[in-house]
Amino acid sequence: MTNPAARFSWRSLTPQLLAVFILPLIALVLALAFGGLYLHQQAMRSLVAERDERSARAAASALGEQLNRQASQLQDLLSQAEPAASPQTLAAILRSSSSKLSDFDRGLALLSPAGEVLAYSGEGSLWENFNPGEYPHLFASPPDTQAF
Repeated sequence: MTNPAARFSWRSLTPQLLAVFILPLIALVLALAFGGLYLHQQAMRSLVAERDERSARAAASALGEQLNRQASQLQDLLSQAEPAASPQTLAAILRSSSSKLSDFDRGLALLSPAGEVLAYSGEGSLWENFNPGEYPHLFASPPDTQAF
């Protein structure tokens, strides 16, 4: 009986073909497959990042438009209110503008420079218990102006 280890020889044609052609081709195919997988993964990550950036920009743009619209609504409201108007007149202005101010779901208040509520719309409990001392930065005079 012959020894199986003795039958295998690198000098025969089959191991030489395996070593010279088949194994390098297998290595090349594996390298191409994993390289393609890596490139595909990077391309998908890039596409997802671009999509996320576009959606964030669209959301920021929509939010900016909404803020501009609300600022315009407040400017319109303030242009109707005179500085020396009575609280009843200010309340009437707020009531007449309620359809324009529907975005302010908790209500809106007109305050004096000292922070006292002159007129409000919306939830009364929110504005009746309003304490300007909790918001000193809103009622402080800017450093470049003089308070009389």
